[in-house]
Amino acid sequence: MPQSTWDADAMGTIDGTNPGTAYASACDLGFFYGGGAKAFVRRVLIGFDLNSAPSAGRMLVPSDAVVSASLVLCATVVVGPVGWGAKASRVARADWDDATATWSVYKTGSPWTAAGGDVASPPPEVSFASPSSLGDFTITGMDAHVTDALANRSGLLLVRLKADVEADAGGVSRYVSGSDLHAPAGPRLVVTYASADPAPIDRPDGAVGVATGARASRLSSAARSSTAAVRARASRPT
Repeated sequence: MPQSTWDADAMGTIDGTNPGTAYASACDLGFFYGGGAKAFVRRVLIGFDLNSAPSAGRMLVPSDAVVSASLVLCATVVVGPVGWGAKASRVARADWDDATATWSVYKTGSPWTAAGGDVASPPPEVSFASPSSLGDFTITGMDAHVTDALANRSGLLLVRLKADVEADAGGVSRYVSGSDLHAPAGPRLVVTYASADPAPIDRPDGAVGVATGARASRLSSAARSSTAAVRARASRPT
């Protein structure tokens, strides 16, 4: 089945122990202890614009059916136990600003309703496990988020990543850091879909269209001419 891939348009980390600081473009999830005290507890906000041209494949059209979707991140640091649970949830603030968002505000002068990032459903949140090694790791099951973004959010897919547990009584850190927004292995969304019929025509700018009118007539005429030529060759005596 065909696939399209989008690179993230926005990303930032927010920190509960430093609630007034914005960490634009960073991807840091989990918590870390230093000197017996919690040094930070961090969540990640990531945004994709599915109405923009993808980095690979083509834009989706309304008649395409989303089959599956995955959020791919690249782990560069893994600290502590691995495989701990986390969730990806839809960010409820469509106008959050990755350059200025903090634990306290979603943009300068505008507080979150609940500190740490407002989330909502539908679509349902997606559970995943933290990576066990460095390199790419995949959060599967994001297809409902893609469908929801295209149908209800003007193509904006905005998610918050949050560890299920954000403290440890024994002071054991659980933390993963990923490639930042602008790195070659930055966050990306891979969507597998069932193509519409007739299939959209790929264009260099990533937009799509379907052959109609005079162009469709020319394509149809060319197909008929080609078929006739094949039949004529087949009927010649050997």
